Amino acid sequence: MTRYLRFINHRYIVTQMIAVVLAAVVLGTVCTSVAFLLLSYGGHNEANLKLAAASAAARIATIADDARQSVSLEELKRTIKASRWLEMHIEIVPSAVFFSSPEFTSAEKRTEQESGFADELRSELLSHWNLSPLDISISTGNSVVVKINNQYALIFQTTHRPPMQRFIFIQLGFVVATVMIVVLFLAVYIIKRLMAPLSSIAAAADALGHVSTPAQPISDAGPQEVTQVARALNHLHGRLQSLIEERTRMLAAISHDLRTPLTRLRLKLERGVRSGQLGSMIDEIEIIDNMISETLHYLREQNDRRAGYVIDMPSLIQTICNEFADLGFDIRYQGPARMAYFCEESGMRRALSNVIDNAIKHGTEVVVLLESRGESGFEIRISDNGPGIPKEHRAKVLEPFYIADDARSLIGRSGFGLGLSIVRDVVSRHRGTISFADNSPSGLVVRLAFNQSRSAEFAS
Repeated sequence: MTRYLRFINHRYIVTQMIAVVLAAVVLGTVCTSVAFLLLSYGGHNEANLKLAAASAAARIATIADDARQSVSLEELKRTIKASRWLEMHIEIVPSAVFFSSPEFTSAEKRTEQESGFADELRSELLSHWNLSPLDISISTGNSVVVKINNQYALIFQTTHRPPMQRFIFIQLGFVVATVMIVVLFLAVYIIKRLMAPLSSIAAAADALGHVSTPAQPISDAGPQEVTQVARALNHLHGRLQSLIEERTRMLAAISHDLRTPLTRLRLKLERGVRSGQLGSMIDEIEIIDNMISETLHYLREQNDRRAGYVIDMPSLIQTICNEFADLGFDIRYQGPARMAYFCEESGMRRALSNVIDNAIKHGTEVVVLLESRGESGFEIRISDNGPGIPKEHRAKVLEPFYIADDARSLIGRSGFGLGLSIVRDVVSRHRGTISFADNSPSGLVVRLAFNQSRSAEFAS
């Protein structure tokens, strides 16, 4: 099939689809009609011969009766000429041919089919049209001679093929033409109905990214395939819109956070560097450098897709906990000793480290719990006893550069609001979810839920 699709010109796909549908339907109609004709005609040969003989006998007798009324050769010719509409070749010959030509007296050379037709034709002429046996003769080619008078006779060129065959062929042509017209209109209507949603999808896709013409959601009305494409494009449009908005917020946050230390540096330079201010100026420069470095690292991680492999999740969590415990923090792990999971280890390590680092900064005790949910997956819960995050800020803290504390002073700040954004991106790449809950009696619980059955999707 793919080999034939190569020849389709996609610029004229509608016309070609109509032509293909029309050709297929017409070909099927013709084949069916021809098969029916062959079966019906081949199965009723005797009936066809009788029908052909009866039709030929009726036309011969009618013309012969009109010819006998002619009183002269000219009038006879006019009568024959007027009978051309009967679609039978007629020739005027002297009556002597009727008695002398052996061609019209011997039946030995006739084929079996010609003999059958000749017998049927003679029977029809004698029994139904009152012609005398002495006035008719049939040749080897089924040419019939009828004596008109003592001077002239008429030779009729007949055939054993029934006239209904011509009617059937005419009817077949009419049926095929009718089917072609009906199918043409239906094909045009149906294909245009199918292509209309694709045209709207193409227009909506072309509008993506144009600020002057905001893209509207694509209608998912139509066939199942078109609906799937429309929903996928709507989803893509939502993701692109979110990405653009995220980048806009990021640039706004960066510009805002950079403006503060740069303003301080400019004021200090304008007033002149005093003794003791050099250290604070270096701190301002380090803040700017760290912000730029962390932003670039965040952007690189979003585009970095490293290969995944199966790891032991408890070992990874315990390693991270031990690294923080070695620095003197109160942190412990709870959960199974072994659990295999297919993931990107570096990204997972970065996400868990960021969540644990936030918990340690705001609390004095941190517990990392790994809980298996059987075939449905597992959940990692990082709990601390800190002040927690207000509910109205929990959805926004996952956005880049969002700080729950509205104070914008960067002096003493240990982060720029990218830690949880990185966690969100890593969890999303692994088809997981992130959520927040209150810890008891105080603090915050960060829940990272992963589905074991969908780890194969990450591999693809």
